Amino acid sequence: ENTGVLRGLGGSGGITLTATGTTLAVDSGTAASACAGSSTHNGVTAVTISTTCAATGMRIFTQDSSEPTTDSGCWVNNIVDGVSFDVDCKLAGQDATFHWWIQKEG
Repeated sequence: ENTGVLRGLGGSGGITLTATGTTLAVDSGTAASACAGSSTHNGVTAVTISTTCAATGMRIFTQDSSEPTTDSGCWVNNIVDGVSFDVDCKLAGQDATFHWWIQKEG
C-alpha cells in the first residue's frame, strides 16, 4: 500500500517524506538477517543479537521500550561482521526490553 510519497533530493542523497503524517517503514527481514528488532536486557551480562546485518562501521541504535529497573547506560560492543553484536549495560539489574536498528553508512 502506498500511503505517502518518497523522493530523493537531487544529488544530496537525502530522502524526504512529502505527505504530512507519513512514516517510513523498514522491513526487518528474517530473524537471521534482520536489520531491526527487539530484545530484553538480562540484568547480568551483555545480550548477543544474532544478525547477518551487523558489521563494523555501521551505526547500531538501541532504545528502551520499557522502563529500566536501574538508571544505567547501555551500549553496543563486540560487533562480529555478518554474525552478531552485543548490547551491554553499565549496572547489573537492567532488565528493560529494547528495540535496535542498524543504519548502513553509504
